[in-house]
Amino acid sequence: MIAPVWPGETMKNLLLQARTITDPVKNPLLGWWTEFYFFYVKLTDLADRDALTSMLVTNASTAGLTTAADVDTYHSAGGINYTQKALNLITQHYFRDEDEAVLQAEIDQMPLAKSDGPGWMQSAKDATVAGEQAHELPGENPTISPHMSPTFDQHYAQWEAMRSVGLTTADFPDWLEAFGIKVPRADDEDKYKPELIRYVRKWE
Repeated sequence: MIAPVWPGETMKNLLLQARTITDPVKNPLLGWWTEFYFFYVKLTDLADRDALTSMLVTNASTAGLTTAADVDTYHSAGGINYTQKALNLITQHYFRDEDEAVLQAEIDQMPLAKSDGPGWMQSAKDATVAGEQAHELPGENPTISPHMSPTFDQHYAQWEAMRSVGLTTADFPDWLEAFGIKVPRADDEDKYKPELIRYVRKWE
C-alpha cells in the first residue's frame, strides 16, 4: 500500500489489522513469521528527485517519468509509478547488500525480501555472483577509511584475516557493527535512505 503525505501533514498513529491464515504451510506445527513494514519515503529520496522537484516548483513536464500500467503496484498508465520507485529504493536500502541489484531475487519482476532470521542461509551466495575474481589476496584489501579513528587498526587487521580465509564477506563497517561497535559513517551515506516508521513481526 502507499499513502501520499501532503505538506504540513503529520502521522499521529498507525493502526494495522490483518487476518493471516497458515493453510499454505504443509505442516500445521511448523508455522511461519508474518511481517509488515511501513516506511516514510520522501520525494527527494527517490533517484528522480531533481525531475520531481522541477515538477513541483516550475510545473515542468514529467513525460520521461511516466510508465505503463502495472497490476502489481496498482498503477494506471500515463502517470508516475511512485509505488514502484519507493519499493525499489526500500529494497535497495533494507533488503539488499551493497553489491546486489534490486531484482537479485524476484518473482514476476517483484523483488523478494531476504530473511532477517539467523541461520547459515544468511551467508549463502550464488556462485556466479561470488566468482573467483572477487577473492582478496594479501595486500589487496583497501586501506582503512580516512574518517575512521586509528583505534580501529586492530579490528581492521582481524577483519582482514577473517576475510582472507573466507570466514566473512561483510565489509569492514558492517563487520564491526555485527559486534555492536558503531562506526562513524560518511555524512551523506544514508542521506536518501527511507525511514522505517513501523515494523510488526508475529509468529503464526
